Amino acid sequence: MKIKNLLLAGLTFFTLFSCKDDGNDVINNLENEKAYFSLKLAFPASSGTKATTSDENGDGYQDGLATEQQFQKVAVILVSASTNKVTDYVEYTKSDFAPEGDAAIDNNSTSPTSISKNYLAKSAKLVTKGDAKVYVFLNPTADVEVFKTVGTDAANILITEMTALTATDITGVGSIANANNFLMGNTETAVVQTIDGTVKNPTTVTIDVERAAVKLVENTATATFAVTNTLVATSVEATLVKYDYNNLNKRSFLLKNTESRSDAGAISGSYVVDPNFITANYKSTTSSTAPWYTSDFFTMDNQNVNKTFPTTPGDITYCLENTMISNEQYDNKTTSIVYQASIKVNGNAAATFYTYKNTIYTSYSALMAAYNKDYPNPIQQLGTVFTEADVNAVYTSANYTTDVKAFNTKLVDKGIKCYYNGVCYYNWMIKHWDQAGTVLGRMEFGVVRNNVYYLAVTKILNIGEPWVPVGPEDPDPTPDPDETEKASLVISINVLPWTVRTNDIEF
Repeated sequence: MKIKNLLLAGLTFFTLFSCKDDGNDVINNLENEKAYFSLKLAFPASSGTKATTSDENGDGYQDGLATEQQFQKVAVILVSASTNKVTDYVEYTKSDFAPEGDAAIDNNSTSPTSISKNYLAKSAKLVTKGDAKVYVFLNPTADVEVFKTVGTDAANILITEMTALTATDITGVGSIANANNFLMGNTETAVVQTIDGTVKNPTTVTIDVERAAVKLVENTATATFAVTNTLVATSVEATLVKYDYNNLNKRSFLLKNTESRSDAGAISGSYVVDPNFITANYKSTTSSTAPWYTSDFFTMDNQNVNKTFPTTPGDITYCLENTMISNEQYDNKTTSIVYQASIKVNGNAAATFYTYKNTIYTSYSALMAAYNKDYPNPIQQLGTVFTEADVNAVYTSANYTTDVKAFNTKLVDKGIKCYYNGVCYYNWMIKHWDQAGTVLGRMEFGVVRNNVYYLAVTKILNIGEPWVPVGPEDPDPTPDPDETEKASLVISINVLPWTVRTNDIEF
């Protein structure tokens, strides 16, 4: 697996100039004294600014697509360092800027060429003079505009949440990943800046911002693989036919949060945190109330794996970041990619088959012969567990999820798995930072804002499960640590501007 490090670098640099007229604009009331303030936006081709989240390096950088870099509106929020109240909410539109050089151009849908892009504000604006924290948002949403009123308490701006998602699509009007309207905000925690410059000696403030969205790219080059472990069959072949993403987060902060933990794992340091991270019991699976992830995540079941496997690599999906500390990296909350595959056994496609004692049986009668040999007592034989007619009845039931789970629970108890019509599922928890030799290292699993994760299956070692792992039909949904997953992915993750990360996936 080839993942190096995450460099969270400035996607967008904001240079703010503030000043007041020397001697001509003296204001006796210091609270009302103003300073001029201008803005420069620069979308660099690359950057070396490190994040506070780790000391890793990414697999590289790539520029964003034009639709990921354009802006329609810019909001600058100044917060008094002494009172934590909003002193100014300054708005710009794109027409307030003049392009300097190329303007948000790309030439490839999945690997855009890096081109520097700069914009200059056409005129300066007056803001309150003094010590202030500066927050900048491109394409601000209604959640940002909560801070529009001067005097609003902004002490908790870092833990202000976006409105929770109500659907898996986050690219609609007013969302955070709408074409030409991607929400972006400060990369690092705002530090106090003194805005008191003059025309001859302006105050300069530089703010790095990043996209709030995570970018997932399914990038597998081929659909069909020879399965290495044939389970005594002459040949087993898996063809990927559909895919989708599991455990997509519904909740996120407007800005990236980091937190140092004493339980950081083998590699100490800070974490990117999200609302679930600090408020939920991650291991809750048997509590009196529903497990937290059923309401905070979009979870995937067998019937909802519905993205057609692409004939051309490069399908893009946007989502929210989803992170957790080392000892909470479990497959019931890590964002993952799920593949549905069609299995050929000995060249026979789309036929129901069974596994028992690490052996494939291509017919009910063949399974019966092997099973009944182990259980010669008539009251224990296969027909008392299930019949061939039961299989079709269960998988075509109007109560699909309930009946399929009950059916598979009964079979798994006897060491049997049934692959109806030769269908199986693979689940891979997306890795953010591979740490060879470290079990569940810090920030190893999860997805982080402004990263792009390229997912490409390169090898399939085993037959998958007859159900989406940890999904509604899973007969044993008890979460497992991510590091015990038997499959591997090749993922590229791009950050500011979209740092590239690569995982080789082997099922």
